[in-house]
Amino acid sequence: MAKGLLGRKGLVIGIIFLFVETCIIPTIAQNTEKTLPSSRGNWLYVGGNGPGNYTKIQDAINDTVDGDTVFVFHGTYYENIMIGKSILLTGENPKTTIINGNQVGTVIETQKSSVHISNFTVGGSGLSAWDQAIYVSFAKDFHLAYCIITGNVGGIRLKYVTDSKIEQCEIKNNSWCSMVIFTVKNLTISNCTIQNNGSPGGHGGQIDISNQEWYDWDSDIKIQYCTFSNNYFSSIHLGSHIKDIEISHNNISYHNYGISVWGTHFLQTFHKIIIKDNSILDNVIGIYLQDCKFGVLIEQNNISTNTEKGIYLLRANYMIIQNNNFIGNMIQASFSNSLYNKWSQNYWDDWAGSNPYKISGSLMLKIPWFQFDRSPVQEPYDN
Repeated sequence: MAKGLLGRKGLVIGIIFLFVETCIIPTIAQNTEKTLPSSRGNWLYVGGNGPGNYTKIQDAINDTVDGDTVFVFHGTYYENIMIGKSILLTGENPKTTIINGNQVGTVIETQKSSVHISNFTVGGSGLSAWDQAIYVSFAKDFHLAYCIITGNVGGIRLKYVTDSKIEQCEIKNNSWCSMVIFTVKNLTISNCTIQNNGSPGGHGGQIDISNQEWYDWDSDIKIQYCTFSNNYFSSIHLGSHIKDIEISHNNISYHNYGISVWGTHFLQTFHKIIIKDNSILDNVIGIYLQDCKFGVLIEQNNISTNTEKGIYLLRANYMIIQNNNFIGNMIQASFSNSLYNKWSQNYWDDWAGSNPYKISGSLMLKIPWFQFDRSPVQEPYDN
């Protein structure tokens, strides 16, 4: 009996010791109250008070292997980071965990696949046109989340990148493009706030998407549920040789052009460019299309209170513009040297309520011409 009781006491003491150990050791090692991401391999710590913690982010990255996590405690780290491993790099808090390039070069760069970065402010890039907050090239499965990109020349540059995501980021007050996306496939940009990028006499602050390669490339890029405001030139600019782009459910205000689509030569053919379910308000021109034909669908958008034109087409043929609200624009829609466009079932708040809605424009030598929405609707859509 005494022996059994002694055994049970030992078991209870062992359980209590195990419970205390599991509570205390992580607290000492991590020194953080923030919920951490799911563990990937080994954890290395930068900053904080834990024994053996690194003082530089780059030193910790150099000691990782693929699959490890580098956790960075709050503070400002004056570094230029090169990531050569497939790791998760995460900060304690995006507002207080800052990587500053001290105006030298690009702040964070990687050519490695499966790099995930979260919870940082990234600023202080160098001052040349090629200096970015973050530059990713020749990689796949790049994931950027909950970061603040501010005070750089360029925000984010992606080149030859596939199967990637940028979400829940704030990109603001950079002097050139918020993002440059060049030859990228299967990218989703979602739930981001992009504002006050670009500068007069410098460069536009838009997300700039182009593919200047000679071969065909299915872009498959989605930009959705983002808020754009006060970026110089445009919120989103679509350039040459792209297809499979969907711009949907965004709020776009206070730009020269809300959304711009430009071919690089006369009447370039686009494929599957969808501009849908956006609120495009208070720009100079809401949507601008130039030197393109086919493949652009503009539908179910609220295009309102733009100070010059809701939509303007310049040498843009065979566009489909349907089921949109045009409300309170100085000129609802206009065109120049553009033919064979389909305007259908849009709501025009200045429509007289009978006959087709007339869209005025011109052909070559400024010859007045007209296109028509032959089935305008009586009431605005609840988009």
